[in-house]
Amino acid sequence: MHYTGSADIWQGYNGNSGSGSFLREAGVHEHSYSVNCVQLDKYCELRQLRLTRRKVLIKIDVERTELNVLRGAVELFRYEPTVIVEFNDWNDDLEEMIRFFKERNYNLQVISDSGLIREFTIDGLFPQRRQSNYVNVLAEPPQA
Repeated sequence: MHYTGSADIWQGYNGNSGSGSFLREAGVHEHSYSVNCVQLDKYCELRQLRLTRRKVLIKIDVERTELNVLRGAVELFRYEPTVIVEFNDWNDDLEEMIRFFKERNYNLQVISDSGLIREFTIDGLFPQRRQSNYVNVLAEPPQA
């Protein structure tokens, strides 16, 4: 998350824990639970991690709150991590996520069954929104 503290996580439908989210969707999420959250930057600080530039991999799949996680990892980006992040067609801030990476000169590629796709648009990935489609995107730091 982009802050350290507590938050409500909404239980997924039919006991599907993978569909739980910090963002409530009416008709999908009916029950919530309070959980503790910590920014990635704060997590690394508390654990006194000895990070090495370009030797960090982050995988983010948090059901439409990926941008919040990225915003809580600004200091971590000094180490130029490689990131795999889920893009979901329910997500309303995909363009902002792309901008977050582009501001840091990251190269983005969609991970597909046939390999990496270097050129893509949000509309090309998700011509119809809210269909529960997703892709993983590989975000690589600028070349050394």
